[in-house]
Amino acid sequence: MTEPATPPTTTLLTLQPAATVLVSRRPASWSDRLDELLRQEVFHQPAGNGPQDRHHLTYRRLSAVHAALGLDRTLATDPDRLHALFARTAVVDPSLFHLLASHLVAGIGIISEYGDGSAGGLLEHLESSAAVAAVLITEAGHGASHIAQRTRAAFDPVTREFVLHTPDDNARKQPSTTGLAGVPKVGLVSARLFVDGLDRGVFTFALHLSDKDGPRPGVEITPLPQAPLIPADYAAVRFHHVRIPFSGWLADGATIDDAGAFDDPLSSRDARLARTLAFVADMQLGTCVAASAVARASITSALNDSYRRITMARLRPGVPVIRYRTQQRALFGALATTYALCCLTRHVRSAHTATKSASSPMSWSPWAATDQATALAKARITEAADHVIGTCRLHTGARGFLTEPFPAYQGLVQGYQLAAGSNQLIKLDAARAMTEGTQYQPPESGLPEPEAREPLDQELWRHLLRRREHHLHRRLLDELTKAAATEHDEFSVWNDQLLLAETLTESHLDRVLLETALADSRSAPAALRPGIDLLCAILASELISPHRAWYLTSGLLTPAQAAAWDSLPLTLYDRVEPHARTLANTSLGLIGDAEGWA
Repeated sequence: MTEPATPPTTTLLTLQPAATVLVSRRPASWSDRLDELLRQEVFHQPAGNGPQDRHHLTYRRLSAVHAALGLDRTLATDPDRLHALFARTAVVDPSLFHLLASHLVAGIGIISEYGDGSAGGLLEHLESSAAVAAVLITEAGHGASHIAQRTRAAFDPVTREFVLHTPDDNARKQPSTTGLAGVPKVGLVSARLFVDGLDRGVFTFALHLSDKDGPRPGVEITPLPQAPLIPADYAAVRFHHVRIPFSGWLADGATIDDAGAFDDPLSSRDARLARTLAFVADMQLGTCVAASAVARASITSALNDSYRRITMARLRPGVPVIRYRTQQRALFGALATTYALCCLTRHVRSAHTATKSASSPMSWSPWAATDQATALAKARITEAADHVIGTCRLHTGARGFLTEPFPAYQGLVQGYQLAAGSNQLIKLDAARAMTEGTQYQPPESGLPEPEAREPLDQELWRHLLRRREHHLHRRLLDELTKAAATEHDEFSVWNDQLLLAETLTESHLDRVLLETALADSRSAPAALRPGIDLLCAILASELISPHRAWYLTSGLLTPAQAAAWDSLPLTLYDRVEPHARTLANTSLGLIGDAEGWA
């Protein structure tokens, strides 16, 4: 296959050098400690007979993690160790990953970064495992409630406390992991700060929600019905004039002086909201790691099963099911996608470390204002992992529906298409940034005479994906210009173009996914390189083939080239089949695996 030589294009997801890896190679001691932890009996016990048993088991596992590793600010601020823990626990118990991410990133991480000190001892409370962190952002009554928070924290100048109050039932915080009795919780609550009667923007407040005897005074916790996706002790929370010490305000540089005068170094309430929710970028990155890990676990299980499982189907009884083209198309395609997801996770993780402090102006939502590349990666990885896991589940026979991992993994990646920022809002924000030229220039192909290229030419793949993205970008700009000539408000200008905007972002992510996979393939071990190159070809085929009609009518493919794409997959399946099982049982460079390549 011809190596690509086209220069890189500015993208919202900027590629890093090919040598970049997901983690710096750590001494084996951390991997060994994770192995030892996950061999404990608590990680092999059945969940019991009902939701309460399941939740108690998850918290026992959380306690085991704390006892073995220590859940403190040192771990919360060490991405290598933190993400290795996320990858391993997501595969063992997605609900445990969910609690760990909230506790370490949204609990210990927020207090450490945004607070002045330890938030009145709450940080030490979390680090000692005397309580578990719960993040409370979403409000029940309205969509996009993060933009219009109605929970209030009014400053009392006499006592220098804050009075936290839920004005009505539509402003209750849900879902939060606060519903299991007897588990002390520290809440990280997003609320609108009022000083001297004036709205000063949304900040985070830390407080005790409950102890072993139940909710604290003024805190009302109502358990919610069992959630089907990521099982946890979800509840709705209301506050009735709860007083919070001044130290519970995670001010992040804002001040209220002795005279009661408020000052915030940030320029607007939008900027403050984006900064208050900036920790979500770290949650998004952890989600990328976890989703890639469960996708890889799924394809490894499904492929191993397909090579072992003998089918008695009448077309050809007595052969492994992987011999059937339908099985190959599904699972080899899923393997190619999983490889690309692992590559994208490594690259965005490196970029996130470099850009974490950067911030873009907030547009329609705050989810991409801190790190748009990480937000976009979260959107693509969770959706693609959902497809991978669903494919594996459907192609593993009865076991795919009777055994626990596939439904639990799918619940995790589906849940996080909404958690840590709505994927759809992230993609629409990205499209708007593209039209404004924010951190983005449309790609140029630069490939002469594409009609002379063969289907396995990597330059042709890049050319086609770049041209489609360029076309969609130009089309969206033209449609917005026409709409702006007759419409006078932003909703009317954009509403009819939202589907096109989402399509543009998805085409951008198609290109980035393939280019990342191609870049990373060059650093793969020599023994794996032939198989990796074939996975890249399968990925390209799956990204390009659905749009062959457009490429044909646009003159970017000849009829002969389009016809060649029809026979290409069968050729690729024959060539990758000897490598597939080996690739599935290596790390694909995935974090948390001792055999991951550097």
